[in-house]
This record gives sequence, structure tokens and C-alpha cells, in this order.
Amino acid sequence: MIALGLIFISIIIIPYLVLTLKEETQNVISTSLALLILLNEFSKPIYYPALYPDYFSILKILPLHFCHLSAICAAIFLLSRKKIFFEISFFWGIAGGLIANTQPDIRFAFPDPNFILFFFGHGLMWLGIFFSLIVYKVRPYFKTFIKIFFITVFLSPVVYSINSFINYFAEGNPANYWYLMARPDSASIADFLPDPPAQIPIFVLLAFIIFVTNQGIVFDAILKFLREQKIDVFDLYYQMFTNRKNAPDKTQEVIEQFKHATNDELWNSTAK
Repeated sequence: MIALGLIFISIIIIPYLVLTLKEETQNVISTSLALLILLNEFSKPIYYPALYPDYFSILKILPLHFCHLSAICAAIFLLSRKKIFFEISFFWGIAGGLIANTQPDIRFAFPDPNFILFFFGHGLMWLGIFFSLIVYKVRPYFKTFIKIFFITVFLSPVVYSINSFINYFAEGNPANYWYLMARPDSASIADFLPDPPAQIPIFVLLAFIIFVTNQGIVFDAILKFLREQKIDVFDLYYQMFTNRKNAPDKTQEVIEQFKHATNDELWNSTAK
């Protein structure tokens, strides 16, 4: 969990630091981030099989999972500013990344490279999304969800066909993109969903729930008040975090308990 905490801190603080810079510098950093994301995603089929030949093959680690595609779309948005790529990266990356980062499908614990590379890649994906939200101030809307829902449903049979084609010719059925063929090996929220591929509508619904709770449909009155006071929601979160020492003692106690629990979990981890 400490890795997840570091990711959350980074994806908020880094964009706000960039926000203080000149526009020209922001664009240079944006381009560099996009290229780093693309380099990482397209090199995974090379370095994962090289590091773990017994567990990963090229056909198993192609950039076709939700999080991989979300990261690529986030990078394309940072390079092109075409909003459709941000919209895809937001809905696929927030829901998919939340599941992946809280219930990681990894074989080895920290400090194994598998652990580090997994969270580094997902952290880059979220950084690309939050960079777009904070620096370029793009936002998803309800009509966006409808659009991405139909894109997801339309692409599901395509990805299922890719899985089936690869598994027909390759030994060991390595392809399980979008987890349409089988559930993840490790315990995850997918264990509570219908059997693949019927979980896809539920996954999209999860993305919608996250969207609703962040967009204001549930909290319209609160967000309307914040808008009237000219308070940005992300800036409010950031200020709450940086001023947590001024919070009530009980709140600080909960934060400290979480910190100690995550430290213990990290350093007591053992390889599976």
C-alpha cells in the first residue's frame, strides 16, 4: 500500500508543480512524459520476457490490456490534445488502475523488479491522466461515458477474437487481454464479478460510478458551492493533504495508523 500512497502523492504534486511553470516549459514536460509512457508500454514485451522468461512471453504481455491502452491514450492526448484520447484514458485508466493497483496481479513482492515495474507503469498512466486534468484542465462529461461505454462494448469482441486467435496457435493459452478468457491469477474484485467475458459491463459501470462521484452528479450542491467560491476540487484535495498537520487529532491519528500499517506491509512482504 505504500507504493499506492507514493503514486497518489506524485500524481497530485507533480502536475501542480508543473502548473507553476511557463506554458512553454509545461509543453516540454508534457511531451517528455508522453514519450516516457510510450517507451515504457512498447518496451514491456521486451523486458518482461527477458526478466521473467518462465512467466511472461511476448504474446502474453502485448500492450492490449485496459491499463496499457489507457496509458497509450493518455500519452497520445498529451502529444495531440485530441480529447477522445483523454476520455478513453480517463474511464479505462481510473477504474482499471484502481483495481490493478489495489489488487495487483504480480508474482513477486518488493523489492523485486516485477513489483517496481508494475507500480511504475501504472503510476505513469495515472500521472498522464492527472497531468491532463490539472495542467490542461480537461474534464470528462456524462456524454463522454456513453461514448466510451459503446467503444468498450464494441471492442470487447475484437479483443476476445485476438485472445482466441493467439491461444489457438500459441502453446499454453498465453493471451487473456481484458481478462476476457479467465479471471486474474491473484485475488481481486473480479472474483465477485460474473465469469469472463460477462464482467465487462460491470467494469464499465464501475468506471461510471467513479466518474459520478468525482463529476458532481452525487455532490452537485457541494461542487456548486465550490464553484461559486472559485475553489478547484483538485486544489482543495491538495491543500487538505499539505495542511493535514492542522487537522483534528483523531484525523492525524488515522493517517499515522495507515502510514505505519503500510510500512509494515511493505517491509514484511515476501516473494510468492
